[in-house]
Amino acid sequence: MNRLLFFLVGMVVLPAFSWLALVELPRLQLDAVTPSAAPLSALAAQGGRVYAAENCAVCHTEQAAPGDRAALDRNWVRRPTVPNDFRSAYPAMPGLLRIGPDLSDVGHRLSAVSLAQILYTPPAGMPSYRFLFEPAQPGGEIVATPQGAALLAYLLALEQTLPAPASAPAAP
Repeated sequence: MNRLLFFLVGMVVLPAFSWLALVELPRLQLDAVTPSAAPLSALAAQGGRVYAAENCAVCHTEQAAPGDRAALDRNWVRRPTVPNDFRSAYPAMPGLLRIGPDLSDVGHRLSAVSLAQILYTPPAGMPSYRFLFEPAQPGGEIVATPQGAALLAYLLALEQTLPAPASAPAAP
């Protein structure tokens, strides 16, 4: 009977301790940190859902590693990405592969007009997202649908405007 009680207590204590160590303590640590990214507007948050639905994170990343010389040399990013950059993003979409350019600072690099042009008539290897825009006007102006406007707002919000926290690794 004594062993059974020990076993039952262990079945409760071990998962509780694991939950505290793996979930609750990191959450408490993150709560004490100021986000290094501004919260998304409602339109940009809707654009994040379009970004996820169109599987953009399969080809694009939203993170520049500290040793990522290619992204820094091409001026794709101003600084390496830190975990705190995803603090206000839900869900965080760091990306799977970097087939296309890194998007972590695309709002700084490109204007809304440039992004719309890329989405409407993409470079080789990128799928077209013309369905997110109205047919081109005679003057060449591209008008976004509500989903297209939301996606553009999300991409423009991907800007490293706030400095990295002091704990961020220095760029090489």
